[in-house]
Amino acid sequence: MFNISFDKFVETYYKRDGKYGKYEFKNGYTKSIVTKMVAEKSITVSKEQCLELPPRHFEEVLVQLEDFAMIEYGKVLANFLNTIVSLDDEVITIDRISKLAQMMKLREMATGFYIDDTKQDYSMSENKLNALMKLLRELGKNQVVIWCNFVYEIECLEKALTDRGY
Repeated sequence: MFNISFDKFVETYYKRDGKYGKYEFKNGYTKSIVTKMVAEKSITVSKEQCLELPPRHFEEVLVQLEDFAMIEYGKVLANFLNTIVSLDDEVITIDRISKLAQMMKLREMATGFYIDDTKQDYSMSENKLNALMKLLRELGKNQVVIWCNFVYEIECLEKALTDRGY
């Protein structure tokens, strides 16, 4: 729309801190000026104008993993912490990628499953799924948005919801 690539657009109107840093406007441009320029060549709508969403309601439900699942979670957590904290005060270089992978593994396990190095998935706990199904029964026929992070989690949830007639 501006006869330039996205990168050239950003280079022309914005400056940023680092490759993925926060954007700031440059050369006298402001958010309202750039928004007006874009609005002259496009239609801009908010998600509220496009979607009819139910009212927001957040309820925290604490779910305890079964003992065997907590033991497995504890092993991964101990390994994660073990490589971050040195007991003999040595300087340790941490591989950020492996730390992120371990953190994701902990998130998987807290969700109730894990995927091993061979891409085999294992269900560890159904407590979280059971708590969700109980909450859905309590909500009745009200519209619900369920946030998921993992494909395996979505597949399990889809099957559980389908099996229960949702």
